[in-house]
Amino acid sequence: MPDPKILLVEDEEENQLLGMTLLRKLPAQSFLARNGAEALALAIEKLPDLVLLDINMPIMNGFEVLEKLRVEPKTTELAVIMLTSSVTPADFTRAKKLGAKGFLNKPYDIDNFLSRVCLELGLPKP
Repeated sequence: MPDPKILLVEDEEENQLLGMTLLRKLPAQSFLARNGAEALALAIEKLPDLVLLDINMPIMNGFEVLEKLRVEPKTTELAVIMLTSSVTPADFTRAKKLGAKGFLNKPYDIDNFLSRVCLELGLPKP
């Protein structure tokens, strides 16, 4: 079975670097999108097994990306975990209605980040 594919969608450089460094510890292919438009294009092209999707981004926020992923035939079933520094009850409800698997808080707790990704993909934790 090929390595799973993970798409990290993050606009902040520090979080991009940390997230990609952590993902490289896993037996997976990792891709980075820096905004919502890149995220949509890469999701359709690569069909990742998991999308780690930042909520607060310029141009198109994470909810808008998730809405578009859900109507694109190739990406309707992608597993998505939202990334945020604060989850409001409204954010939680909206994400769940759109089919998100849950949330990871920023700044990233390294152990929690890796555990959650590994759990979602059925990978051993490094």
